Amino acid sequence: EDRRVVVVDDKLARRVAPGGSAVGERIGLPLDGSAVMAEIVGVVEHVRHDALAFDGREALYVPYRQEASRDVAFVVRTDRQPEVLVPLLRDRVRALDPQVPIYDVRTMTEYVDAQIAPTRFAFTLVGAFGVLTLLAAAVGLYGLISFEITRRTADIGLRLAIGASASEVRLSFLRYGLRLGLIGLAAGGLMAAGVVIAFAPWFRGVPVFAPGPWMATATLVLFVVVGASWAPASRASRLDPVEALRAE
Repeated sequence: EDRRVVVVDDKLARRVAPGGSAVGERIGLPLDGSAVMAEIVGVVEHVRHDALAFDGREALYVPYRQEASRDVAFVVRTDRQPEVLVPLLRDRVRALDPQVPIYDVRTMTEYVDAQIAPTRFAFTLVGAFGVLTLLAAAVGLYGLISFEITRRTADIGLRLAIGASASEVRLSFLRYGLRLGLIGLAAGGLMAAGVVIAFAPWFRGVPVFAPGPWMATATLVLFVVVGASWAPASRASRLDPVEALRAE
């Protein structure tokens, strides 16, 4: 009887031999329709077979001669352009057995892109909705400050009449808009952090809390806040004190 051997990933190796080496240990597994014992002859790094976003199950690898499969996949590493290598691989396999079909030939980049395409599409939608939300917030902030100016027209006129400068009036409404923007930025930052934590498995290898992107986003939001506040604040600073007092 052939000696059954397997190679296991490091995740399974830690369960088989916690704190020690799994090489040489025996493990039971179903082969050929019945349970058999096999010796672990090697340990390899864990690979995410099921999905890129999640760690996935433990894995073991059986020699093809001991447990043949109808489907076989080969991974070829090359320093050439992959498109140049494909015809050579087809010719080599055809020379060994012309009845063996070769299909689904893709580069690793194409394979990974296909795996993450749904995630990329989802995050593109999220980004688009984020831009629309930012624009809607800018319009809302503009309208809120304009309403506040309309409500306080007489008060603004009185301040201008007793000596307040246009820049002081403009700055007061800029501060008002900035205060609202900072409150919204803090609330949005907390919600964004919660979303990032929830989707952390999708960002494997990416420093999701790196200060650069967060600071860039906060700066963009503050620029939008200042831009949305500037027009109504400037309009308030140009009010005619007499006309403003008559409006009361």
